[in-house]
Amino acid sequence: MGGATDAYERGGRICRAVACCLGMILALAGSAQASAPATPGQLAGLAAWHEGQIILAADGNLTFSVKSIDAEPGIEAPIAMILPSAAELRAAGAGEGTFLLIRNIPEGVSVSAGMATGRVWVVPLREAPTLRLLSKPGASAQFQLGFHLIGPNNRVLAETTVPVTLRPIQPVVAVGPAIPPRPETPLKPPAQTRPQAEPLSPQAEAVLLARGREVLEQGGIAAARIIFEELATHGSAAGALALARSYDPAYAGASRGSAPPPNLAEARKWYERAAELGNPDAKRRLAEIASGG
Repeated sequence: MGGATDAYERGGRICRAVACCLGMILALAGSAQASAPATPGQLAGLAAWHEGQIILAADGNLTFSVKSIDAEPGIEAPIAMILPSAAELRAAGAGEGTFLLIRNIPEGVSVSAGMATGRVWVVPLREAPTLRLLSKPGASAQFQLGFHLIGPNNRVLAETTVPVTLRPIQPVVAVGPAIPPRPETPLKPPAQTRPQAEPLSPQAEAVLLARGREVLEQGGIAAARIIFEELATHGSAAGALALARSYDPAYAGASRGSAPPPNLAEARKWYERAAELGNPDAKRRLAEIASGG
């Protein structure tokens, strides 16, 4: 009887140990699923990524990456990305309020979540794992999209730029044996054309300028520069001037917060761009810099 009791107790201990291990495994699996940054379909495409596509924040602990996009116009294309975990965001002092700022979105292209501010799109971080690129049917385009992870106080936590190619799928046509080209008529590669940034409408320019100045007033100088550069890229003289002043030592005290050090060479470059676009204030400031002012 005593042997049977001992065997029963040993069996009970084994069952409790197995149940405990199983509980730990299920808890770990649930935790991993809850913190997964992307859908299973997106994760399948991440295996081929190279280490060079991963961008680390200044503290070396924040991981952020976006995969290049090659899609057919008119068809929703997933924007696959690796996002920082909740623990990484907490360690970086970022949590609630962190969002994605996407810039250089051309006319006829949008994303499936968030809201547009001119040519800049703002997406809450919780909606980033299922984000999709939307485009009009039939259009072909090649451009670069800038992705910026923005934390509290408009602080830039990480950023990357990815190429986007929109091209219609060519139908497969059955043909006979290919005839090689004659030696005297070699095939020439197609000419590469770089898409030109379209000018902004006055309304979009006003919205972006107001947003950039608001961010600058809040101390987010790096995020404000992203917006001002977007304006300058699309031919805004006011945007180029604002960007130049964000680097100019003469305007270094205009924003609050811990701003990066001034850079007169960078300021001169954007003053020259603003002057090319016809801004008289930029021309006057260039003359002052030339005279040592």
